[in-house]
Amino acid sequence: MWKPGARELLHAVHAAGVPAALVSSTDRPLTEIALDTLGHELFAASVCGDEVVHPKPHPEPYLTAAALVGANPEQCVAIEDSPLGIASAEAAGCAVLAVPSEVAIEPAPTRSVRDSLTGVTLLDLAAMVRSWSDARTEPDGQHT
Repeated sequence: MWKPGARELLHAVHAAGVPAALVSSTDRPLTEIALDTLGHELFAASVCGDEVVHPKPHPEPYLTAAALVGANPEQCVAIEDSPLGIASAEAAGCAVLAVPSEVAIEPAPTRSVRDSLTGVTLLDLAAMVRSWSDARTEPDGQHT
């Protein structure tokens, strides 16, 4: 279930006091089983597919998660492995770290793509937010 490096990154995020949310298309009962394995304590919130009116690729799941942890979506990094999840996160305004599972995902100004989470640090996540913010800013300094 864990992607390489995911456990270490999640623990580093938690230890730094950065709120993490699990955003899943899966229904709550199955997500609870996953959280039993992953560790409920590592997530400040979770949003499941059966808890939103508009599931992924709509931005609602990520907008809901950001609201639950008191964050601006534009200051969030979504770690995703699917095109639907990436579309949802990007539509919500999140920077995206894509770690493909079964479908190839291309890099874009709104996302970074890596083969695994091994070696990804909090500094890397912060750089992704800055990069995404810069990509949204027009040359005259106005946000698009």
